[in-house]
Amino acid sequence: MLRQHGVWQHTVTMYLTYQGRFSASLITALHPLAWGGMQQVQPFVFGFISLVAGSFLVAGNALLRGGQIRYPTRLAAGGLVLSLFLLMLPSPTEAFYWLLSGLTYMGGLAFCFALLATIAVLHSAPPARPQWAWWGLAAALAFFAPGFTEMVSCLVLGLVFVLAPAALRGQLQKRWLVLLALAVVGSAVATLAPGNFVRHEAMPSPPLLRSLLLAAGTLGYTVASWLSNGLLLVLTLLVLPALQNVVSQPALPLTKLTRHVWRWPAWVLLGLFICYVFSHMAVGGPPPSRARNVLFAFFLVGWFFSVAGWLAYRTRQGLPALPELPDYARVALSSALLLLIMSDHNFKLRRSEVGAATNSVTQAYRDWLSGDAKRYDQEEEARYALIQRTTQDEVALPALSVQPHTLVWWDISSNPAMWGNQAYAQYFRKGAIWVKRPSK
Repeated sequence: MLRQHGVWQHTVTMYLTYQGRFSASLITALHPLAWGGMQQVQPFVFGFISLVAGSFLVAGNALLRGGQIRYPTRLAAGGLVLSLFLLMLPSPTEAFYWLLSGLTYMGGLAFCFALLATIAVLHSAPPARPQWAWWGLAAALAFFAPGFTEMVSCLVLGLVFVLAPAALRGQLQKRWLVLLALAVVGSAVATLAPGNFVRHEAMPSPPLLRSLLLAAGTLGYTVASWLSNGLLLVLTLLVLPALQNVVSQPALPLTKLTRHVWRWPAWVLLGLFICYVFSHMAVGGPPPSRARNVLFAFFLVGWFFSVAGWLAYRTRQGLPALPELPDYARVALSSALLLLIMSDHNFKLRRSEVGAATNSVTQAYRDWLSGDAKRYDQEEEARYALIQRTTQDEVALPALSVQPHTLVWWDISSNPAMWGNQAYAQYFRKGAIWVKRPSK
Protein backbone atom coordinates (compact mmCIF):
# COMPACT_ATOMS: atom_id res chain seq x y z
CA MET A 1 0.00 0.00 0.00
CA LEU A 2 2.81 2.38 0.89
CA ARG A 3 4.54 1.92 -2.46
CA GLN A 4 1.29 2.34 -4.35
CA HIS A 5 -0.29 5.28 -2.55
CA GLY A 6 2.47 7.12 -0.70
CA VAL A 7 3.08 7.83 2.98
CA TRP A 8 0.22 10.24 3.65
CA GLN A 9 -2.48 8.21 1.90
CA HIS A 10 -1.24 5.08 3.65
CA THR A 11 -1.46 6.79 7.04
CA VAL A 12 -4.93 8.20 6.39
CA THR A 13 -6.27 4.88 5.10
CA MET A 14 -4.93 2.97 8.09
CA TYR A 15 -6.28 5.58 10.50
CA LEU A 16 -9.78 5.53 9.01
CA THR A 17 -10.18 1.82 8.36
CA TYR A 18 -7.86 -0.28 10.54
CA GLN A 19 -5.97 1.31 13.44
CA GLY A 20 -5.12 4.61 15.09
CA ARG A 21 -1.36 4.19 15.31
CA PHE A 22 -0.61 7.30 13.29
CA SER A 23 3.03 7.56 14.36
CA ALA A 24 3.68 3.93 13.45
CA SER A 25 2.08 4.43 10.03
CA LEU A 26 4.24 7.47 9.35
CA ILE A 27 7.50 5.87 10.47
CA THR A 28 6.86 2.80 8.32
CA ALA A 29 8.03 4.92 5.39
CA LEU A 30 11.58 4.71 6.76
CA HIS A 31 11.87 0.97 6.26
CA PRO A 32 13.53 -0.04 2.98
CA LEU A 33 11.06 -2.91 2.50
CA ALA A 34 8.32 -0.31 2.12
CA TRP A 35 10.00 0.77 -1.11
CA GLY A 36 11.32 -2.58 -2.27
CA GLY A 37 14.90 -2.10 -1.10
CA MET A 38 15.85 -5.69 -0.23
CA GLN A 39 19.60 -5.01 -0.12
CA GLN A 40 19.21 -2.32 2.51
CA VAL A 41 17.28 -4.44 5.02
CA GLN A 42 20.26 -5.79 6.95
CA PRO A 43 21.98 -2.42 7.51
CA PHE A 44 18.59 -0.92 8.37
CA VAL A 45 17.92 -3.58 11.02
CA PHE A 46 21.42 -3.06 12.45
CA GLY A 47 20.83 0.69 12.58
CA PHE A 48 17.40 0.23 14.15
CA ILE A 49 18.74 -2.05 16.88
CA SER A 50 21.51 0.50 17.53
CA LEU A 51 18.93 3.29 17.75
CA VAL A 52 16.83 1.43 20.31
CA ALA A 53 19.91 0.46 22.33
CA GLY A 54 21.20 4.02 22.12
CA SER A 55 17.94 5.37 23.55
CA PHE A 56 18.61 3.40 26.76
CA LEU A 57 22.12 4.84 27.01
CA VAL A 58 20.99 8.40 26.28
CA ALA A 59 18.31 8.19 28.96
CA GLY A 60 20.75 6.77 31.51
CA ASN A 61 23.25 9.53 30.78
CA ALA A 62 20.63 12.28 31.04
CA LEU A 63 19.19 11.00 34.33
CA LEU A 64 22.58 11.12 36.06
CA ARG A 65 23.82 14.47 34.69
CA GLY A 66 24.43 17.46 36.91
CA GLY A 67 26.31 15.76 39.72
CA GLN A 68 29.63 14.10 40.36
CA ILE A 69 28.98 10.98 38.33
CA ARG A 70 31.39 10.45 35.46
CA TYR A 71 30.25 9.99 31.87
CA PRO A 72 31.26 6.29 31.57
CA THR A 73 29.32 5.52 34.75
CA ARG A 74 26.25 7.31 33.41
CA LEU A 75 26.39 5.25 30.24
CA ALA A 76 26.88 2.08 32.26
CA ALA A 77 23.66 2.81 34.15
CA GLY A 78 21.70 2.83 30.91
CA GLY A 79 23.63 -0.21 29.77
CA LEU A 80 22.57 -2.08 32.89
CA VAL A 81 18.88 -1.65 32.11
CA LEU A 82 19.54 -2.40 28.43
CA SER A 83 21.33 -5.65 29.32
CA LEU A 84 18.44 -6.82 31.48
CA PHE A 85 15.99 -5.85 28.78
CA LEU A 86 17.83 -7.85 26.12
CA LEU A 87 18.33 -10.82 28.43
CA MET A 88 14.64 -11.12 29.31
CA LEU A 89 13.13 -9.73 26.12
CA PRO A 90 9.83 -11.60 25.56
CA SER A 91 10.25 -11.77 21.76
CA PRO A 92 13.45 -10.60 20.01
CA THR A 93 12.00 -11.55 16.63
CA GLU A 94 9.00 -9.27 17.04
CA ALA A 95 11.17 -6.57 18.56
CA PHE A 96 13.69 -6.17 15.75
CA TYR A 97 13.10 -8.47 12.77
CA TRP A 98 9.38 -8.26 12.09
CA LEU A 99 8.93 -5.06 10.09
CA LEU A 100 5.68 -3.67 11.48
CA SER A 101 6.16 -4.97 15.01
CA GLY A 102 9.66 -3.55 15.33
CA LEU A 103 8.81 -0.09 14.06
CA THR A 104 5.53 0.05 15.96
CA TYR A 105 6.60 -1.16 19.37
CA MET A 106 10.35 -0.64 19.56
CA GLY A 107 10.05 2.64 17.66
CA GLY A 108 7.52 3.80 20.23
CA LEU A 109 9.80 2.64 23.03
CA ALA A 110 12.71 4.63 21.60
CA PHE A 111 10.46 7.71 21.52
CA CYS A 112 9.53 7.13 25.16
CA PHE A 113 13.15 6.84 26.25
CA ALA A 114 13.99 9.96 24.26
CA LEU A 115 11.15 11.73 26.09
CA LEU A 116 12.50 10.51 29.44
CA ALA A 117 15.96 11.80 28.53
CA THR A 118 14.50 15.18 27.50
CA ILE A 119 12.57 15.48 30.76
CA ALA A 120 15.78 14.67 32.63
CA VAL A 121 17.65 17.40 30.74
CA LEU A 122 14.92 19.89 31.65
CA HIS A 123 15.26 18.92 35.30
CA SER A 124 19.04 19.37 35.21
CA ALA A 125 19.02 22.73 33.41
CA PRO A 126 19.58 25.94 35.44
CA PRO A 127 16.19 27.66 35.99
CA ALA A 128 17.40 30.98 34.56
CA ARG A 129 18.51 29.51 31.23
CA PRO A 130 15.85 29.35 28.49
CA GLN A 131 15.15 25.81 27.27
CA TRP A 132 12.66 26.37 24.47
CA ALA A 133 14.29 23.87 22.14
CA TRP A 134 14.15 21.14 24.78
CA TRP A 135 10.55 21.96 25.64
CA GLY A 136 9.63 21.85 21.95
CA LEU A 137 11.28 18.44 21.59
CA ALA A 138 9.52 17.17 24.71
CA ALA A 139 6.16 18.41 23.38
CA ALA A 140 6.64 16.61 20.04
CA LEU A 141 7.74 13.38 21.70
CA ALA A 142 4.87 13.49 24.19
CA PHE A 143 2.32 13.86 21.38
CA PHE A 144 3.75 11.29 18.97
CA ALA A 145 4.80 8.55 21.44
CA PRO A 146 1.21 7.34 22.09
CA GLY A 147 0.67 7.15 18.33
CA PHE A 148 2.87 4.04 18.11
CA THR A 149 0.90 1.61 20.25
CA GLU A 150 -2.14 1.52 22.49
CA MET A 151 0.11 0.31 25.31
CA VAL A 152 1.69 3.75 25.59
CA SER A 153 -1.75 5.37 25.57
CA CYS A 154 -2.83 3.11 28.45
CA LEU A 155 0.31 4.05 30.40
CA VAL A 156 -0.47 7.73 29.80
CA LEU A 157 -3.94 7.15 31.27
CA GLY A 158 -2.36 5.53 34.31
CA LEU A 159 -0.05 8.53 34.70
CA VAL A 160 -3.04 10.87 34.62
CA PHE A 161 -4.67 8.96 37.48
CA VAL A 162 -1.46 9.00 39.54
CA LEU A 163 -0.76 12.71 39.01
CA ALA A 164 -4.38 13.87 39.31
CA PRO A 165 -4.27 14.48 43.12
CA ALA A 166 -1.14 16.63 42.81
CA ALA A 167 -2.59 18.52 39.85
CA LEU A 168 -5.84 19.26 41.71
CA ARG A 169 -3.86 20.59 44.67
CA GLY A 170 -1.85 22.86 42.36
CA GLN A 171 1.44 21.08 43.06
CA LEU A 172 2.40 20.60 39.41
CA GLN A 173 3.88 23.43 37.40
CA LYS A 174 1.82 24.59 34.45
CA ARG A 175 4.46 23.63 31.87
CA TRP A 176 4.46 20.02 33.08
CA LEU A 177 0.68 19.97 32.94
CA VAL A 178 0.84 21.18 29.34
CA LEU A 179 3.28 18.38 28.50
CA LEU A 180 0.96 15.82 30.12
CA ALA A 181 -1.98 17.30 28.22
CA LEU A 182 -0.14 16.85 24.91
CA ALA A 183 0.42 13.18 25.76
CA VAL A 184 -3.28 12.85 26.56
CA VAL A 185 -4.21 14.48 23.24
CA GLY A 186 -1.88 12.14 21.36
CA SER A 187 -3.42 9.17 23.18
CA ALA A 188 -6.93 10.38 22.35
CA VAL A 189 -6.07 10.86 18.66
CA ALA A 190 -4.71 7.30 18.52
CA THR A 191 -7.42 5.62 20.60
CA LEU A 192 -10.46 7.35 19.09
CA ALA A 193 -9.43 6.65 15.50
CA PRO A 194 -12.34 5.45 13.29
CA GLY A 195 -10.24 2.47 12.25
CA ASN A 196 -10.21 1.15 15.82
CA PHE A 197 -14.01 1.11 15.91
CA VAL A 198 -14.23 -0.49 12.48
CA ARG A 199 -11.95 -3.31 13.59
CA HIS A 200 -13.64 -3.62 17.00
CA GLU A 201 -17.09 -4.12 15.45
CA ALA A 202 -15.94 -7.40 13.96
CA MET A 203 -14.83 -8.74 17.36
CA PRO A 204 -17.12 -9.50 20.32
CA SER A 205 -16.34 -7.51 23.46
CA PRO A 206 -16.13 -9.58 26.68
CA PRO A 207 -17.85 -8.35 29.89
CA LEU A 208 -15.93 -5.67 31.78
CA LEU A 209 -15.87 -7.59 35.07
CA ARG A 210 -14.47 -10.65 33.35
CA SER A 211 -11.78 -8.53 31.69
CA LEU A 212 -10.85 -6.94 35.02
CA LEU A 213 -10.48 -10.29 36.74
CA LEU A 214 -8.53 -11.86 33.90
CA ALA A 215 -6.30 -8.78 33.63
CA ALA A 216 -5.46 -8.97 37.34
CA GLY A 217 -4.64 -12.67 37.10
CA THR A 218 -2.57 -12.52 33.91
CA LEU A 219 -0.71 -9.39 35.04
CA GLY A 220 0.15 -11.04 38.35
CA TYR A 221 1.43 -14.07 36.49
CA THR A 222 3.46 -11.87 34.12
CA VAL A 223 5.12 -9.91 36.93
CA ALA A 224 5.83 -13.14 38.81
CA SER A 225 7.45 -14.54 35.66
CA TRP A 226 9.63 -11.45 35.29
CA LEU A 227 10.82 -11.76 38.88
CA SER A 228 10.91 -15.52 39.43
CA ASN A 229 14.05 -16.30 37.42
CA GLY A 230 16.02 -14.18 39.89
CA LEU A 231 17.99 -12.07 37.39
CA LEU A 232 16.36 -8.77 38.29
CA LEU A 233 16.42 -9.42 42.05
CA VAL A 234 20.07 -10.50 42.14
CA LEU A 235 21.21 -7.61 39.97
CA THR A 236 19.26 -5.15 42.13
CA LEU A 237 21.06 -6.40 45.24
CA LEU A 238 24.41 -5.98 43.50
CA VAL A 239 23.78 -2.36 42.43
CA LEU A 240 21.96 -1.29 45.60
CA PRO A 241 25.03 0.32 47.27
CA ALA A 242 25.92 2.25 44.10
CA LEU A 243 22.33 3.39 43.64
CA GLN A 244 22.27 4.57 47.25
CA ASN A 245 25.29 6.79 46.57
CA VAL A 246 23.65 8.14 43.42
CA VAL A 247 20.41 9.29 45.04
CA SER A 248 22.35 11.02 47.83
CA GLN A 249 23.10 13.75 45.24
CA PRO A 250 20.01 16.01 45.25
CA ALA A 251 20.91 17.84 42.02
CA LEU A 252 20.59 14.75 39.84
CA PRO A 253 17.46 14.49 37.66
CA LEU A 254 16.98 10.93 38.89
CA THR A 255 16.80 12.13 42.49
CA LYS A 256 14.35 14.90 41.57
CA LEU A 257 12.12 12.58 39.57
CA THR A 258 11.91 10.02 42.40
CA ARG A 259 11.18 12.51 45.18
CA HIS A 260 7.61 11.23 45.56
CA VAL A 261 8.41 7.67 46.47
CA TRP A 262 4.97 6.16 45.83
CA ARG A 263 4.36 7.59 42.35
CA TRP A 264 6.60 5.30 40.31
CA PRO A 265 5.39 1.93 41.68
CA ALA A 266 1.80 3.18 41.60
CA TRP A 267 2.10 4.36 37.99
CA VAL A 268 3.81 1.23 36.70
CA LEU A 269 1.41 -1.19 38.35
CA LEU A 270 -1.69 0.83 37.49
CA GLY A 271 -0.47 1.47 33.94
CA LEU A 272 0.29 -2.21 33.37
CA PHE A 273 -3.12 -3.16 34.75
CA ILE A 274 -4.86 -0.75 32.36
CA CYS A 275 -2.82 -2.22 29.48
CA TYR A 276 -3.94 -5.72 30.40
CA VAL A 277 -7.58 -4.70 30.80
CA PHE A 278 -7.48 -3.01 27.40
CA SER A 279 -5.91 -6.10 25.82
CA HIS A 280 -8.48 -8.47 27.31
CA MET A 281 -11.31 -6.25 26.11
CA ALA A 282 -9.81 -5.71 22.65
CA VAL A 283 -8.45 -9.15 21.73
CA GLY A 284 -9.80 -11.41 24.47
CA GLY A 285 -6.42 -12.17 26.03
CA PRO A 286 -3.27 -10.69 27.55
CA PRO A 287 -1.00 -8.45 25.46
CA PRO A 288 0.95 -10.38 22.80
CA SER A 289 4.68 -10.81 23.21
CA ARG A 290 5.46 -7.86 20.92
CA ALA A 291 3.46 -5.59 23.26
CA ARG A 292 5.02 -7.16 26.33
CA ASN A 293 8.42 -6.15 24.92
CA VAL A 294 7.41 -2.55 25.56
CA LEU A 295 5.69 -3.26 28.87
CA PHE A 296 8.74 -5.09 30.20
CA ALA A 297 10.94 -2.07 29.44
CA PHE A 298 8.53 0.17 31.35
CA PHE A 299 8.51 -2.34 34.21
CA LEU A 300 12.31 -2.28 34.41
CA VAL A 301 12.42 1.52 34.48
CA GLY A 302 9.65 1.64 37.08
CA TRP A 303 11.42 -0.99 39.17
CA PHE A 304 14.73 0.88 39.39
CA PHE A 305 13.02 4.25 39.82
CA SER A 306 10.99 2.79 42.69
CA VAL A 307 14.10 1.41 44.35
CA ALA A 308 15.86 4.76 43.85
CA GLY A 309 12.87 6.59 45.32
CA TRP A 310 12.89 4.37 48.38
CA LEU A 311 16.62 4.92 48.92
CA ALA A 312 16.25 8.69 48.44
CA TYR A 313 13.39 8.70 50.95
CA ARG A 314 15.59 6.95 53.52
CA THR A 315 18.28 9.58 52.93
CA ARG A 316 15.83 12.47 53.41
CA GLN A 317 14.51 10.90 56.59
CA GLY A 318 18.02 10.71 58.03
CA LEU A 319 17.94 6.92 58.26
CA PRO A 320 21.30 5.12 58.32
CA ALA A 321 22.69 4.04 54.98
CA LEU A 322 22.31 0.43 53.99
CA PRO A 323 25.47 -1.55 54.79
CA GLU A 324 27.92 -2.35 52.03
CA LEU A 325 27.85 -5.91 50.77
CA PRO A 326 30.84 -7.92 52.01
CA ASP A 327 33.19 -9.32 49.41
CA TYR A 328 31.95 -12.88 49.81
CA ALA A 329 28.35 -11.74 49.26
CA ARG A 330 29.27 -9.88 46.06
CA VAL A 331 31.15 -12.91 44.78
CA ALA A 332 28.22 -15.19 45.63
CA LEU A 333 25.66 -12.92 44.00
CA SER A 334 27.84 -12.42 40.91
CA SER A 335 28.26 -16.17 40.58
CA ALA A 336 24.53 -16.67 40.99
CA LEU A 337 23.89 -14.04 38.33
CA LEU A 338 26.22 -15.80 35.89
CA LEU A 339 24.56 -19.15 36.58
CA LEU A 340 21.10 -17.65 36.07
CA ILE A 341 22.17 -16.24 32.72
CA MET A 342 23.75 -19.47 31.48
CA SER A 343 21.36 -22.03 32.97
CA ASP A 344 18.47 -23.55 31.02
CA HIS A 345 16.43 -23.96 34.25
CA ASN A 346 15.45 -27.48 33.20
CA PHE A 347 14.38 -28.59 36.66
CA LYS A 348 12.47 -31.66 35.43
CA LEU A 349 15.42 -32.79 33.29
CA ARG A 350 13.24 -33.52 30.28
CA ARG A 351 15.39 -34.66 27.38
CA SER A 352 13.45 -32.49 24.91
CA GLU A 353 14.22 -29.41 26.98
CA VAL A 354 17.93 -29.97 27.60
CA GLY A 355 19.83 -26.96 26.35
CA ALA A 356 16.71 -24.88 25.75
CA ALA A 357 17.68 -21.27 26.41
CA THR A 358 15.52 -19.25 28.77
CA ASN A 359 16.85 -15.81 27.94
CA SER A 360 17.18 -13.96 24.67
CA VAL A 361 20.94 -13.40 24.75
CA THR A 362 21.78 -17.06 25.35
CA GLN A 363 19.41 -18.07 22.57
CA ALA A 364 20.97 -15.53 20.20
CA TYR A 365 24.45 -16.91 20.86
CA ARG A 366 23.21 -20.46 20.25
CA ASP A 367 21.55 -19.47 16.99
CA TRP A 368 24.76 -17.72 15.92
CA LEU A 369 27.41 -20.23 17.04
CA SER A 370 25.43 -23.26 15.87
CA GLY A 371 25.38 -21.85 12.36
CA ASP A 372 21.58 -21.78 12.25
CA ALA A 373 21.45 -18.02 11.67
CA LYS A 374 23.90 -18.22 8.78
CA ARG A 375 22.07 -21.15 7.15
CA TYR A 376 18.76 -19.34 7.52
CA ASP A 377 20.21 -16.21 5.88
CA GLN A 378 21.64 -18.21 2.99
CA GLU A 379 18.36 -20.05 2.40
CA GLU A 380 16.33 -16.83 2.45
CA GLU A 381 18.75 -15.16 0.03
CA ALA A 382 18.44 -18.19 -2.26
CA ARG A 383 14.65 -17.81 -2.12
CA TYR A 384 14.81 -14.14 -3.11
CA ALA A 385 17.20 -14.94 -5.97
CA LEU A 386 14.85 -17.66 -7.21
CA ILE A 387 11.86 -15.30 -7.17
CA GLN A 388 13.74 -12.57 -9.02
CA ARG A 389 15.05 -14.77 -11.82
CA THR A 390 11.79 -16.66 -12.32
CA THR A 391 9.76 -15.23 -15.18
CA GLN A 392 6.66 -17.27 -14.40
CA ASP A 393 3.81 -15.73 -12.40
CA GLU A 394 3.77 -18.59 -9.89
CA VAL A 395 6.77 -19.64 -7.78
CA ALA A 396 7.24 -22.66 -5.50
CA LEU A 397 9.94 -22.11 -2.88
CA PRO A 398 11.96 -24.74 -1.02
CA ALA A 399 11.12 -25.18 2.65
CA LEU A 400 13.52 -23.72 5.20
CA SER A 401 15.71 -26.34 6.84
CA VAL A 402 16.15 -24.23 9.98
CA GLN A 403 14.21 -21.40 11.62
CA PRO A 404 16.27 -19.74 14.40
CA HIS A 405 14.15 -18.57 17.33
CA THR A 406 15.93 -15.21 17.44
CA LEU A 407 15.24 -14.34 13.81
CA VAL A 408 12.10 -16.11 12.62
CA TRP A 409 8.58 -15.24 13.65
CA TRP A 410 6.56 -16.72 10.79
CA ASP A 411 7.08 -18.26 7.36
CA ILE A 412 4.72 -18.49 4.41
CA SER A 413 2.81 -21.75 4.03
CA SER A 414 2.30 -24.36 1.33
CA ASN A 415 -1.14 -22.89 0.62
CA PRO A 416 -0.93 -19.99 -1.89
CA ALA A 417 -4.44 -18.86 -0.90
CA MET A 418 -3.38 -17.97 2.66
CA TRP A 419 -3.37 -14.23 3.30
CA GLY A 420 0.32 -14.26 4.21
CA ASN A 421 1.22 -16.01 0.98
CA GLN A 422 -0.91 -13.56 -0.97
CA ALA A 423 0.77 -10.55 0.64
CA TYR A 424 4.19 -12.11 0.01
CA ALA A 425 3.34 -12.67 -3.65
CA GLN A 426 1.93 -9.16 -4.01
CA TYR A 427 5.12 -7.66 -2.60
CA PHE A 428 7.21 -9.44 -5.24
CA ARG A 429 4.58 -8.72 -7.92
CA LYS A 430 3.81 -12.38 -8.50
CA GLY A 431 0.49 -14.15 -8.90
CA ALA A 432 1.16 -16.83 -6.30
CA ILE A 433 4.05 -17.98 -4.08
CA TRP A 434 4.06 -20.99 -1.78
CA VAL A 435 6.44 -23.36 -0.02
CA LYS A 436 6.93 -26.85 -1.37
CA ARG A 437 5.69 -29.58 0.92
CA PRO A 438 8.63 -31.63 2.25
CA SER A 439 8.90 -35.04 0.65
CA LYS A 440 8.12 -37.93 2.98
